[in-house]
Amino acid sequence: MRVSWGIRGRLVGLATVPVAIIGMVLLFQLITSKINDLDQSLRARAVAIARQLAPAAEYGVATGNIRVLQTLLGKAAIEPDIRGVAVFSDTGLLLAQVGQGSWADPVQQRLSIDRIHAIEFKNHLNYYAPITRIEGKGNDGESGSPRTAPSGTEVRLLGWVGLEVSRSATFRSQRDAILQSLAILLAGLTASLLVAWRIGRQITRRFCA
Repeated sequence: MRVSWGIRGRLVGLATVPVAIIGMVLLFQLITSKINDLDQSLRARAVAIARQLAPAAEYGVATGNIRVLQTLLGKAAIEPDIRGVAVFSDTGLLLAQVGQGSWADPVQQRLSIDRIHAIEFKNHLNYYAPITRIEGKGNDGESGSPRTAPSGTEVRLLGWVGLEVSRSATFRSQRDAILQSLAILLAGLTASLLVAWRIGRQITRRFCA
């Protein structure tokens, strides 16, 4: 009986230990890659939305048409993971808002007008995109998002677009990915254990015969 258990135990160990080590390494890499991909996807989508909203909001900001801004923000707010959208004047005054958002004053934050800014929190991300217009001699003004002004022109700040995206869905997807990876690893270890146990039983029967 001692010989039977020793052979069987060694076979089980030889079958499961390498699988466990390799599985844990692959699981760690898979989880890390999945988490990074989900986070980067959320950030890229938020930046793309903010970049599109900035030039679209220029007319409403320049004319003071709050109804146009509310309509624009309402269409953007239906996107998944968006908690709130807002438009600020060049002085930081809140002009329009849809949804909920914990906004910072872009003027007090001294955000530069040449790029989109991201402020990271534990459960959400805030993005601020400048609404600008290129002005100069012979130029009636072109609105848009951050850019480099041509020679002889000047970039005028009209306001800011604020976008708040929730990280809850990303966290849930990350948790689901971890649970699925653990389930696959557990299934692989269980299958290896059963195969090794059966082989070990067959070998021990021959030794005992």
